[in-house]
Amino acid sequence: MKKTINMRPEFEWMGKEGILDSCGIIGHWLWEAEVLEVSPQDLPRHILNNYGFPVSPMKGGSFDKEVYKYPGDPDMYPMMTIIMNDGINVIHLYQYGMVAFFGGAESSPHSTKVMYRLD
Repeated sequence: MKKTINMRPEFEWMGKEGILDSCGIIGHWLWEAEVLEVSPQDLPRHILNNYGFPVSPMKGGSFDKEVYKYPGDPDMYPMMTIIMNDGINVIHLYQYGMVAFFGGAESSPHSTKVMYRLD
């Protein structure tokens, strides 16, 4: 699993370890998915099932690449991006327990971008 740490100026004060700590157990669930060979299409369900509480996609926001935009709120940049399954799954981890799943090629009509809050 390739992990890329997003060190935008907003997060430099946290350092690499602080960013990893703030992403919590989600990283473990992604590692577990890799070990269990969870299929790319089942990855979001694997994470949400591990969360153990009811959750549904957030509504009202949009993405400009990996930047999450919600009307009236400041833009949110991911603290960490995890790329799995040769780029089929891209998971962006944001502050406040927010997780975005990007699936499929950007140009594909089947590509998805969904934000959840797992706090």
